[in-house]
Amino acid sequence: MDVLTKWVLNIIIFILLATITDMLLPDSGMRKYTKLVTGLLLIAIIVTPVFRLFSTDPAIWIEKFGDSSTSSPSAEENALETKKKEINDMQQEYTLQQMAVQLKQDVEGEVEEAFGKSISKITVEWKDGAKSGDLTALKASNVKKIHVYLEAQNEKETVAAIKPVEIGTDKQTEKQSTREQQSIIAMLSNRWKINKEKIDLRFEGGLENENGS
Repeated sequence: MDVLTKWVLNIIIFILLATITDMLLPDSGMRKYTKLVTGLLLIAIIVTPVFRLFSTDPAIWIEKFGDSSTSSPSAEENALETKKKEINDMQQEYTLQQMAVQLKQDVEGEVEEAFGKSISKITVEWKDGAKSGDLTALKASNVKKIHVYLEAQNEKETVAAIKPVEIGTDKQTEKQSTREQQSIIAMLSNRWKINKEKIDLRFEGGLENENGS
């Protein structure tokens, strides 16, 4: 394709130069011979690539055209690849949501009974590079972080959570809250077979465990 473009471009440039030369020449006998020479040169420019084409091995031309046709993907192929990526991302997002629902169902009753807390929601953060097929089952090696959001189970505990803390009991309350967080994380880690460092525990009051980000 590049050879054909250069060929046509050379013909156009030569015709323009020949026209300008013809306009500059005075009306005389030399003008007739100039047109003859110009015509012969134009014929030479036109037929030279044709002779060169027939003198070249056809396999070389086929290889060149084959490379040019396969080197750049078509617009349809690019659109198809983009669509496949969008569908794959949607499948992964749906799978993660379903996994979060399953994780919540597995432990919410136990958390409420043991700690008086209810799980408002769970989100799963997957490691980069994990394939969609890996998301069908909970694999510790593929999990980057599990975010667990807790809230008070009843109104009495909610009031206690927002009640101003007295100065004398501030440190004691903080230690008690930290122990409770560690206990919840240990229970979730054992239940899900996941490393404690991968569990991010967050409370409605703004507290979060030391593994939180």
